[in-house]
Amino acid sequence: MSPSHDISHDISYDITTLEQLDEFAKAWATTLKPGALVTLSGELGAGKTTLVKAVVGALGGEPNDVQSPTFSILHHYRAVPAVIHIDAYRLEGVEDAMRAGIQDVLASEGPDAITFVEWPEKVPSLWGPVTAHVTLADVEHAKKKQRTLTIESSLPS
Repeated sequence: MSPSHDISHDISYDITTLEQLDEFAKAWATTLKPGALVTLSGELGAGKTTLVKAVVGALGGEPNDVQSPTFSILHHYRAVPAVIHIDAYRLEGVEDAMRAGIQDVLASEGPDAITFVEWPEKVPSLWGPVTAHVTLADVEHAKKKQRTLTIESSLPS
């Protein structure tokens, strides 16, 4: 279940275990470069933060440090490259984002980091070019809980 090392096309994976997610993240993380902006969509509890945790671990960071930034809005994680994790769920507009310092962080640290944004649709004008959009969806399949992870790349093929 390794993704191609070229994310210039759309891919979809069915994931039923955390081990599968970790395996996916290890392979996919190698395709993400500094400056990448990855937007994440999915219902509450779909696994957006769990995916970020797996990528941080794959990049050499401490996955147990990864927490949902719903209340703090923004977290930084030491990895190579660094990871910025933003949760826009509680933002009501660009003014909220400015007060949270998101634009400053994106301008100063974004070019050297991989940035993940949960709920990007809350403030769509805030994000620059998106490298990839990930959708996580719960699927009931053969009496096992399964998540379908779909990556849509914005890179030219």
